[in-house]
Amino acid sequence: MGENKLSPEPWFLHLLGLISPILVISGNLMGGFFTAMGVIFIWVIGPLLDVLLGKSKVYRPPRDSGTPFEILLWVHGILHFFVIGTFFMFAFQQNEINLWLIAAAMSTGLCSGASAIVTAHELGHHKPKSPGWILARLLLFSVNYSHFTTEHNHVHHRWVATEKDSASARLDEGLWFFWLRTIPGQFISACRVHNKKGRRGLKNPTIQQFLM
Repeated sequence: MGENKLSPEPWFLHLLGLISPILVISGNLMGGFFTAMGVIFIWVIGPLLDVLLGKSKVYRPPRDSGTPFEILLWVHGILHFFVIGTFFMFAFQQNEINLWLIAAAMSTGLCSGASAIVTAHELGHHKPKSPGWILARLLLFSVNYSHFTTEHNHVHHRWVATEKDSASARLDEGLWFFWLRTIPGQFISACRVHNKKGRRGLKNPTIQQFLM
């Protein structure tokens, strides 16, 4: 049986991606040790499963319809606001900064990287002002990264993996060096995009969003 006759990967396997937000929401609601469930799953269990399961050696063709994945993006996006909301609820119940509050903040932040930024990355390619595009903007605003879509669509896509691309790691660049370079670099790149359009200083949308 040839590889061309293989069916596309079952879309429901991607429901496993919802484990993280569900764990974080549950942890924020239950408090105590449970607030660390997100950190443990994302930093410990997830990487271990990745190593143990390894890479797939079977190539599967793409699906004819991307609708299931579009729905999953919306589910992730909506769950993100519950992640943020339950964290605020838990934080308001604490009288001081403690271990579980830090664990809840870490779990919430790690989960936001996927359910907010990665989701917004995909939805940000939608037509401006469309429902998906609006959701992407709301997600990025919730994590104070509103300039991402501007930088990603206008700079990263054009100059990917070149010196002009702040979003790509350099050859042999360490994680922390990349982190320290890419965050301010992407912000500056987004500012330059609007500067070229004549929107400078406080009229620059990237700066406006940062000051909000």
